[in-house]
Amino acid sequence: MPLTTGNGRDHLVDLYQELLDATAYAKAEVSEHGTSGVGSLYYRLLSNLMLVRIMINDRAAVRTP
Repeated sequence: MPLTTGNGRDHLVDLYQELLDATAYAKAEVSEHGTSGVGSLYYRLLSNLMLVRIMINDRAAVRTP
């Protein structure tokens, strides 16, 4: 299904969940086959995951009186 806007979904949360999946897959690859290339990808995914989490938290803080 194509991505759409105005559908009631929280796209930032969707992004966070997809990054969680990607990070888990990268970690499994590193665990099974070592860090050749995937190790740096794993740490970049972790970094992006933390950035998106901060964005979600910041957005929630702005909405809370």
